[in-house]
Amino acid sequence: MSTIKDVARLAGVSTATVSLALNGKPVNEATRRLVKSCAKKLNYVPNRSGRTLITGKSSTILLVILNSVKYTNLVADTTFFYNYIEGLLEIATEHGYSLTFDVKNWEDDDLDEYFHRKIQGKGIDGIIIIPQFMRPYSFLEVLGDFPVVFLNSYLKGERISSLYVDNYWGGRLVAQYFQRCGFRKIGFINGPEEHYDASERKRGFFDVLGTSHNIIEAFGDWSARSGYEAAGRILSQRKVDALFCGNDFMASGVMRYLYTHLLEIPGDVSIIGYDNTSLSSSLYPRLSTVDGQLREIGKGLGYLLFSLLNSNSISVAQFPVIKPKLVIRESSRPYG
Repeated sequence: MSTIKDVARLAGVSTATVSLALNGKPVNEATRRLVKSCAKKLNYVPNRSGRTLITGKSSTILLVILNSVKYTNLVADTTFFYNYIEGLLEIATEHGYSLTFDVKNWEDDDLDEYFHRKIQGKGIDGIIIIPQFMRPYSFLEVLGDFPVVFLNSYLKGERISSLYVDNYWGGRLVAQYFQRCGFRKIGFINGPEEHYDASERKRGFFDVLGTSHNIIEAFGDWSARSGYEAAGRILSQRKVDALFCGNDFMASGVMRYLYTHLLEIPGDVSIIGYDNTSLSSSLYPRLSTVDGQLREIGKGLGYLLFSLLNSNSISVAQFPVIKPKLVIRESSRPYG
C-alpha cells in the first residue's frame, strides 16, 4: 500500500507539500496537479483517521436538515435538497473534506442532545444547519462557539452565521410580472405559514400587489398533492387568471388539477412556480418559475463554513445574499 512518502518521492516534493496539495491548502497549482497525478498513479488514499490524530481535525463537515413531522418530508419525497448537497459537496471536496448528512425533526425530544453528541464526538469540524421553520433555536447554547452556518436563519444576531437567499425579492419578481401581464384575478398557493422562506415569498408578493389586486390565498405543505388540493380550494371559490405557487412541486399538482378540470395552461390560467428544480422543465407545458439558484446556495454554504473554519472571525454583515431570478416558460402568458 502506497504512503504519503511514496507520493512525495515520486513527485519530488516534501511530504508537507503533498499534504497541502491533497487537502486543498495553499500551494502552487502546477505542484497540486503533479501531486494529484502521482497520488493517482500510486493509488494513494490519505489515511483520514491518522490525519485526525495528527492535526486534531476530522476533515469532515455535517449537513443537518431540520424537518417537522407536521409536513411532508421533502428530503425523502423529492430531489429538492440534492441540489444543495451537490453544490456543498463540490466545495467540501475542493478543501479535502468529506460531507456527512443527517435529517432531524424539530419535534425530536433529543435534538439538543443530538447536537451535543456531534460536537463532542470529534467526528466533525463544522456544521451546516437548514432550519426551514421559525422555531426557537434551543440548541444554540449547546453549540456554543462551534463553527456553524445556517441557511436562511430567521434569528439574527452576533451568534448566528447565516447565508441568506432573498426570497422576498423572488416574491416581488412574480408579482411584478403579473402586474405587467395585467392579471387582476390572482391566486397564491404558498408553503406552510411557519416556514421562513414561505413567509418571505409571501411578503414580497403582497408588498407589490397589495390590496389593488383581488388575491385569494391557500396553503400547502410543498407537496404536489397539497398543490392539487389547494387549487381546488381556490377555484371552487372563483375563477383566477394566474396562480403563483410557492414551489415547483405544488405547481405540478396545480397543473394536474387544471388538466382534470379541462382548464388550459396558460390559456385559462397562467402558472408560475418557485425554485427552478429539474421538474419545472419536465412538465408540459414547461413551468415558468423563480430560479432559486439551489446549487449556488450549496456552494455558498460551503464557502461560508470554510471561511469560518479558516479564520474564526466572520462577520454576519459580510455574508452575501443570493438573488433569485425569474424564468419565464410556456406555463405563463407573456406580457406585451
